[in-house]
Parts: sequence; C-alpha cells; structure tokens
Amino acid sequence: MARIAEKLSVDVEPITKAAVGGARRIRGLFIPRDQPRIDNHTYRFARRAWHEGMPVIDDPISMIRCTNKVFLMELLGSNQVATPPTVMLADASDMPRAMDELGLPLVVKIPDGCSRAACTRCTRRKESAASPTSCSEETDLLLAQKFLPTAIRLARGRARGRAAVRVPIRMAPATGRS
Repeated sequence: MARIAEKLSVDVEPITKAAVGGARRIRGLFIPRDQPRIDNHTYRFARRAWHEGMPVIDDPISMIRCTNKVFLMELLGSNQVATPPTVMLADASDMPRAMDELGLPLVVKIPDGCSRAACTRCTRRKESAASPTSCSEETDLLLAQKFLPTAIRLARGRARGRAAVRVPIRMAPATGRS
C-alpha cells in the first residue's frame, strides 16, 4: 500500500503500537487490521484519532459493527443476502431447539468475537451440551449456525506472511428468519 501511495504522491508513515500518542500530527489514518477485534491497540488508536476529528478507515463504529454477528446477521438478512440458518441461544436449554431446527453439525459462536477462537463446532449431541457452557463464560447470548462446508484455498501473501483467502461459499437463500 505504501508503494501505491508513493506513486500517487501520498506520504505514508507506518505507525506502531508505541506511536499512538503522536496521532495529532497525522491528517488521516488507514488501519489494515490483522484481526477485527475491538480489544486491541488498533481499535483504541482508531477511536482516539476519530474523536480528534481525523478521517479514519476503519473507523471505530465500523469495527464494532463488523465484530457484532447479531448486527451483521440482521443487516445481511434485511438486504436479502444469503446466510447460514441461525438460531440465537439465550441459555443452554435453547441448544436442543437449535439442533432440531438446524441439524448437525452446527457451529456455536459468541456474538462479538472474531476468528475460530470464538467458535465451537458440534457434530454430535453430546458435544453440543458442552459448547454453550464453554462459550457462555464470555457472553450471555450465543449464536448457533448450520455448518456449511466450503472449499477454501489459502494463498500466502508476500507482506509479512499474511494470507489471502478465497472462499467460495454455498449457502441457503435468505429466509428472513433467525
């Protein structure tokens, strides 16, 4: 990105976690996040810059929305975007209903997490009994989604070993149900 910006006569200065205090001399902030989490320094940096009136990509509101699976599920559904069938779980007693409605295997997720660390895949009824318990230490609400296998190809990126992922996903059409 820095090479492209240089070709366009835009000055780019990489900022590290230690440089957060010097944000006032910067006129705009672009944050290519490794993880879309809001519990790390990139969110705090974006929030500080945004509060100071600086243009920020990704802005803190977008970061919050992108990590909120309930918000995304409702937004995608209201725009007729196909998503995996989903059931919200308020407590462990909702799990049998989710299994009956979605079938097995299914994936149990916390509503505001990211990456695989926030997901548990259940393939048998015995496993599903433990999933809400292990996840519910972090949150009161969980999401259960029908597991849909996909073909994933992973290509290593040149910049610092980052990966580019191409994921062709097959999903059920949008139903408007949750």
